Amino acid sequence: MPFRRIFPVLVVGLSFLVASCGQRLLLLWLTQASTHPTSRDIAPLMVHGTRVDLGLAAFLVLPGAAWLSLLPERAFASAWHRGLATAAAALAMLGIIAFITTDALQFTVNHARLAPPLRQRLLIAWHALGADESERLKLGVITALGVLVATAIVVLATRKPFKAGWGSLEPAAERIRDLIIVVGLCVALILTMPRSVPFPDRPVLGQVASSSLPALGRTILDRLKR
Repeated sequence: MPFRRIFPVLVVGLSFLVASCGQRLLLLWLTQASTHPTSRDIAPLMVHGTRVDLGLAAFLVLPGAAWLSLLPERAFASAWHRGLATAAAALAMLGIIAFITTDALQFTVNHARLAPPLRQRLLIAWHALGADESERLKLGVITALGVLVATAIVVLATRKPFKAGWGSLEPAAERIRDLIIVVGLCVALILTMPRSVPFPDRPVLGQVASSSLPALGRTILDRLKR
């Protein structure tokens, strides 16, 4: 089977893409009363957002694809590596779902993506979503349980594709070929990611079409440079 070694990490990337597109549709629906999107707005908004998400999914896929392709067969098929890779994939799913949920919750209050000042935006959203401390606690517990249940469902649903990645031996030449194809595709998706924000006259729609991850990534890099 082509891309057998890389298949598990491709599943993680696809999960991110599906979750991000679903979140974007939800945010569009939540903001329709204030943004009044027309039928002509929806297609370019989703195309722009999907291009952004494809580039971000490529960032997720690249390191995992390199690791799974270049690891020697004996180490790859070992029980410890199977357990480690499965745990890493489950944690990646959990992180994706938790981030997208948190991002959507604060967007309902701020009508903006997660970006600096990050702490202030999250605090504003947290206080606005609950009338009192007990209500916010209930919201936090419900959200955490929802994230865990959603993660469990996704992990169970992708169990078979993951098992398919641990099948028979794959020649090194085929592994390198698959890696070159995936790396080339990922680099192309990253290089063609939109750099501008659409709908300059309607910033909320532009935020819906965008993503929080590039802004957060730039913030982390700026702090590391200090």
